[in-house]
Amino acid sequence: MMDVGDIVFTAIKRRRLMGRSPADDEEPFDVDCSCGTSLGGFRRQQFSELRCPHCGASIYIQPRNPRRSPKPRRRQHGVNWPPSPGQPRHADEPLRRVTVDTPPDQPEPSHFDALARSRYHLFLRGRAAWGCFVAKFGGWRRVRVTRLQLIMTAVTLMLLVTGAWQWDRYRQKQFAKDLVAYTALGIESLDSGEFFVARDQLRRADRAAQGLRGQSPRQRTARQLYRESIIWSSLAVGSIHRLTSESADGAPIDPGQWPEQFRQRFIGRCLIFNALVSRVAFYDQGPKADNASGEPGESELPENSPPRTELRLEWAAIAPEARIEIRLPDVEAFAAVVPGKPRLLLFGARLISLEPSPTEAGLWLLRLEPESCVLLTVSEPLEHLGWPNVDPLRTLILRQARDLGVAYE
Repeated sequence: MMDVGDIVFTAIKRRRLMGRSPADDEEPFDVDCSCGTSLGGFRRQQFSELRCPHCGASIYIQPRNPRRSPKPRRRQHGVNWPPSPGQPRHADEPLRRVTVDTPPDQPEPSHFDALARSRYHLFLRGRAAWGCFVAKFGGWRRVRVTRLQLIMTAVTLMLLVTGAWQWDRYRQKQFAKDLVAYTALGIESLDSGEFFVARDQLRRADRAAQGLRGQSPRQRTARQLYRESIIWSSLAVGSIHRLTSESADGAPIDPGQWPEQFRQRFIGRCLIFNALVSRVAFYDQGPKADNASGEPGESELPENSPPRTELRLEWAAIAPEARIEIRLPDVEAFAAVVPGKPRLLLFGARLISLEPSPTEAGLWLLRLEPESCVLLTVSEPLEHLGWPNVDPLRTLILRQARDLGVAYE
């Protein structure tokens, strides 16, 4: 099967053969050397290089013409061109006629060489055409713009800017309307316990809040409610304490079965936590020692390296031989917790893994998805889940809403 290179080489060769006649196979040449010797012979399919037998100079012989020779022009009547005097290069030395034979034809080049020569030939043609263009026109001409063209261009730009401004105003108005409407519908759905409907409505409100410029309380409220609706619509059935025992008075479950039960019942689901969150600081360097006595001196904080902090939740699921603790990610929802001041928080998060601790035996670590941690600011969904409607819980929810800067109308 022939490839593309063979097809192109065959076509080029056939074109060359079609452009010649059998009578043109023999093309004689007559070349004069600089020493006055005239060399004669027949051209070959490829170029050749001869040596003068008298002076040894190298003479280049062109190959045969691949095209048909042009027909002789007819002599015009009444025009007598004077014959050109053919003088030898050296008048004092007689012209010597030497007939030499050119070397045999070299093997035909491969189609890759033919393609390379064709590309180089096209490159030379393009460069020559560009040189002719520059010589004729002197490069690119200067564009002349009339006053009418300037006026029309200015009017067109003004229309485009005005249209873009009007379209932006229209979109901002639509975003503002959608924000108010879908936020109100989402709050009503949360109050009635329709969590999936509220999630769809608050998703549209969140998109409208992202489309609006600025950061208004309504935008923050819509985005906060949308994150809370994701928690309400994907709550886990049951408590994480069921991993340690099926019931309060039932037999404890082997910790080796916890990962399988967690994978079946809790992974990817959300839980709500109401507990104290504290931030513990760890310093890489200890207190400085007294050089004279060698006893530790006063405790000083390192100046260059800041302390490393870790969030801890005062919550645990305890079994006879093991316990489960939660490792909180350091996200924006817990930014208000400072070292030395524990804070009571009501938040929801999605569970992602339950693994044994690599450092402490009998300790299992429950990890939460960082992007899903969100403080709760609406109390009505808790009433549908059976949480007690007491004043401390309502006060906690109002404080979290005030800290986040959200307000419900």
